[in-house]
Amino acid sequence: MERIRDLFSKTKKIDRRIEKVITYSTTDEEQLKQEITEYVATENLERQFEYLLDQLDSGITGSGIYDIGVWVSGFYGSGKSSFTKYLGFALDPNKKIEGKEFLYWLQDQFPSHPLRQRLSTVAKTHPVAVIMLDLASEQLAGAAMAEISSVLYSKVMQWAGYSKDRKVAYLELMLERDGRKDAFTKRIKELGRGESWERIREQPLLVKTFASQLAAEFYPELWPDAQSFNTVKIDEAVMENDRVREMLDLVRRKSGQDNVLFVIDEVGQYVSARDDLILNLDGLAKNLKEIGGGKAWLIATAQQTLTEDSPHAQLNTAKLYKLADRFPIKIDLEASDIREICYKRLLSKSKTGDETLAGLYDRYGEKLKHLTKLENTRYYKSDLDKKAFCQLYPFLPQHFDILLQLLGRLAKTSGGIGLRSAIKIIQDILVDRSGLREGDKLLADQKVGNLATTVTFYDTLRQDIQKSFRHITEGVGKATKVFGPDSFQEKAAKSVAVLQILEDFPVSKTNLSALMYPELGSETLFEQVKKAVDNLISEPSVPLSEIDGSLRFMSEAVNDLEKERQKIVPLVSDIRSILYRTYQDIFKSSPAASLESTKKINAGMKFAYSERDQSFFGDKEEIQYAIVLVEENEYKRMRQVKEQDSRENQNSNTVFLIARKDKGLDDLTTELHRSQKIYNDNRSREKDREVSDYLTGQRQRAMSLGYELSSKLRSLLQKGSFVFRGQPEATDSLGSDIIGSVKAHLAKAAAEIFDKYKYAPVQVDSVTAEKFLKTDDLYNIASRNDPLNLVKREGPNADIDTSHQALTEIINYLQQHAPVDGRKLLDHFSVVPFGWSKDTTRYCVAALLTAGELKLKISGQDFAGPSPNAIEGIKNTVNFNKAGISLRGEDDRSTKEQRLKACERLIALTGEKGLPLEQDISKQVLRHFPDMQSDYSQLALKLENLELPGVDRAQSLHERITELLKGDASDSVKILGAKDCPLYDDIFWAREIVKAFDNRIGDLIKSIHEQLKEIPQLPDTGIFSTFKQNTQAEREELKEYLSLENFYEHYSDLQKANRSIKSKTNDALKQLQSEMEENLLNERKRIESLPEWSIIGEDERIAFGERLDRLEVTCTSDLQGMKKLIGDGLYFSGEMSSVEGELNQRVGDIQIGEFTETKDYTFSYLPDEITSFQEIDEIIKHLQELKSLLARGVKLKIRWGSDG
Repeated sequence: MERIRDLFSKTKKIDRRIEKVITYSTTDEEQLKQEITEYVATENLERQFEYLLDQLDSGITGSGIYDIGVWVSGFYGSGKSSFTKYLGFALDPNKKIEGKEFLYWLQDQFPSHPLRQRLSTVAKTHPVAVIMLDLASEQLAGAAMAEISSVLYSKVMQWAGYSKDRKVAYLELMLERDGRKDAFTKRIKELGRGESWERIREQPLLVKTFASQLAAEFYPELWPDAQSFNTVKIDEAVMENDRVREMLDLVRRKSGQDNVLFVIDEVGQYVSARDDLILNLDGLAKNLKEIGGGKAWLIATAQQTLTEDSPHAQLNTAKLYKLADRFPIKIDLEASDIREICYKRLLSKSKTGDETLAGLYDRYGEKLKHLTKLENTRYYKSDLDKKAFCQLYPFLPQHFDILLQLLGRLAKTSGGIGLRSAIKIIQDILVDRSGLREGDKLLADQKVGNLATTVTFYDTLRQDIQKSFRHITEGVGKATKVFGPDSFQEKAAKSVAVLQILEDFPVSKTNLSALMYPELGSETLFEQVKKAVDNLISEPSVPLSEIDGSLRFMSEAVNDLEKERQKIVPLVSDIRSILYRTYQDIFKSSPAASLESTKKINAGMKFAYSERDQSFFGDKEEIQYAIVLVEENEYKRMRQVKEQDSRENQNSNTVFLIARKDKGLDDLTTELHRSQKIYNDNRSREKDREVSDYLTGQRQRAMSLGYELSSKLRSLLQKGSFVFRGQPEATDSLGSDIIGSVKAHLAKAAAEIFDKYKYAPVQVDSVTAEKFLKTDDLYNIASRNDPLNLVKREGPNADIDTSHQALTEIINYLQQHAPVDGRKLLDHFSVVPFGWSKDTTRYCVAALLTAGELKLKISGQDFAGPSPNAIEGIKNTVNFNKAGISLRGEDDRSTKEQRLKACERLIALTGEKGLPLEQDISKQVLRHFPDMQSDYSQLALKLENLELPGVDRAQSLHERITELLKGDASDSVKILGAKDCPLYDDIFWAREIVKAFDNRIGDLIKSIHEQLKEIPQLPDTGIFSTFKQNTQAEREELKEYLSLENFYEHYSDLQKANRSIKSKTNDALKQLQSEMEENLLNERKRIESLPEWSIIGEDERIAFGERLDRLEVTCTSDLQGMKKLIGDGLYFSGEMSSVEGELNQRVGDIQIGEFTETKDYTFSYLPDEITSFQEIDEIIKHLQELKSLLARGVKLKIRWGSDG
């Protein structure tokens, strides 16, 4: 086999027709048949088909939460259009080739039997109406970048058979709705002399003429004449959701299918330039999902994923990414598929051809891999092996990576218009099917062993490159003019032209020689390439430059910019700014070290430049690392100077990092500044593509120089020295890189600078201080609440270890600075040389407060113990900042004897045993004395109300308890531990009184007071006088007892005297009651014996008798009963007088009327001599009888004397 052409399979001719690109508009059966029969489904494509079919099936059936947005991404020419086109045609039951549904043609291309079945099941179960729209070729005429929803609506109208003219299409809809479409088309045929409406509709001028004429004929009420139809404007605001609903209804009505699939090609390129287009697409997908109910789907294609697209869309990237929510179903066509597709469709070899190539690889493979290896490339990796070589020959794997990137760049800059697919370009490189290299020997006709090169790539793609990168093709043309066609210089220029277009590809001489390698077994072209490149660069007319080792053609505008760049001279501030950013990049953040494994120490960093320090991290940090770069000959002297400086107090926390300055450092920073400045000064102005690419290159070069500067400074610093407090130390002795070395040195320096951190090397919780103060039993305090072991235990007792170094430091500070506010104290111990956390310092202060060493001032009041107020003042940093802290004076502290005495008295008062600590004593007081305060609060009032002694004492007791409880009860030890403690005695006195009151002594005293008050007020006559005399001794005794403060101790004596008085009261009452009853009886007899009594009638006597019956002597057997009888006696006397008066009045009112009878009456009761009162009474009695008879109308005839 002599020619490359002879290696290929005879079943697939390499020069057969292969479409430039696959488009939706190609529906001719013969052409479509050729497309589908050559379609190659790789394993990845099969996976993507199966995944998408699963999503469609679950979404349409409504199982679970459905998504309807599909985003198909891939490089230009990667097969996005064919993937979506063939899927759509397969799901559309109306799409057929040679009478057989397209579904079966696609199934034949799938090696996977399950996928073939899956496709058939989905297509049969869910037949779909498919609408395909290619945005690259079907944009609305006269509407630059119209909204996708508008373009799609127009496409649907055309698909449904309506006019392209919007106004005419609306007329057709009206006619259909009104059932007049047939009459309209018939009338059209009459006016058009036999022409059908379908043909007229395709002619823009005719359609408006006929439509306007018949609109006036069919709807005269709307359009009186043709002119009125022509002038009407359709400018109503149609809501997007209404338009989507109208589209779905129309498609379903026309197709008879419930499921609708919209496939839109080149969406990413179309919407990437404008925000409003992105938002419109977002709204379209949203409306389709909400209105379609899972049965309306939208598939969109784009050259890249949602986050990577056209460089012109950089400002829209964030908004474009938002489409991810509307298109959650992602289909990514891999670049590796193109290699496989090209092999299977075009590059497959015959058996003999494979054997020939295998032999060549065995012979030249290793040399080929070595001489075609690329340097410094991230995305262009060669994975050459025998299999890849045999499959892809005369191409190498890296050729496909370069070709795909090249197509992507050309597609982004040109919009993809006119570009060929990857496989078509491969074919053109082989056989020039497109006729672009007329006169050149075809690669396929070259001898076996020759390879494709970037030279052939350029020749095949020259026209495409020229559209977007004219200055590059012009540069190649100038090289051809100077050095001649087919010269090596021209070939090198063509290779530079191809590679320059790629992003992030270093166009170095090494890479050029690798990609221009022409033939198996040949030697390296490096020297030839180097010479040719030097010739090109030195030729003034050829605009080729080498920037940072990368070759590129530059336009005149770029040349001008490069000259401007070379004139840039950085200022001191520019260099300082570069160093600032570079140091930040090196160290990333402030260096940090750990103290005692509990505290993170951050160091600030700064560098010196032009006699000024510039901080780049942590300018407020207490430890500072100062970087000093000096010339090589100044290094030793500068180190000695810094050793001396570092011994001074103001530098005690500063570490100098001295390094030798590299000779190329200034040039590096200057070049970096030039690239940055030329980019920044020109990036916003209007510019052509060449300038834009140049500026992009400068930005990338600045980044590359930044990396180089960062690496150089790392190396220089690592070879320097630390100088701290007079002691130098080699940087590289502490670590393998500068960051590690700084961290290692910081760990040592921090321990020396924060040398007192070890006294309190803990990071306690913010609640530790509060919990410490709230601990009732210090002996058993939890370790988490006392992490420094400040509580020491001796036997059964516990105390605070005030000799602990942390507490000693605080005491020493307060001795010199007290009183201080909490904020100042916390700040002092949070910095060098302590570095304690503020929570830890508060915890230590809490321990000193417990130990009675200090006191807090909160709201003007002192607290020397863990009272609620003190706890509140120390519980958090905010409160503590406002508190005053000072040491307690000698006279303010308690002795051990006082604490023991106070404990003894508290045991007697509370029954609770506590530790002889001020904290425990105060806590006991705070626990129990509020109850005492409450119990005795009304005692003075009770004593006063009962006229008892001790009112002042009780009031004083309450005031002293209240005063004791103020603040934190810190005076408890002084008061309760004093030699004499009136409070202690008074509490017991009050407790006994309260106990007596609880036993109802108050009722007894009230009774006694009543007797002492009421008895002296009784009359001094008769029984009362005798009673007062008989109780005089008891009353004097009671007065004496009630004048004593310990009256409660004489309860039995009080009770005895009280009972004696009550007994004598009862006796006097009985005597008085008997006397009054006898007087009442005698007085009644007297009244009834009066003559008037017999004169009045019987009824009146009964009434007066009942009144007298009610005069009854009753009373209780106490002084109140006695008082009642006094009142009753007066009442009885008055009532008797009243009855007698009324009796006399009644008799006086009786008139003698007519006599009804006469009666002889002998009055024989007048004796000659009267010797007794009885005789007089007898006479009165008989006279009363006479009076009574007279009152009854009896006329009396009296005969005086005896009956005889």
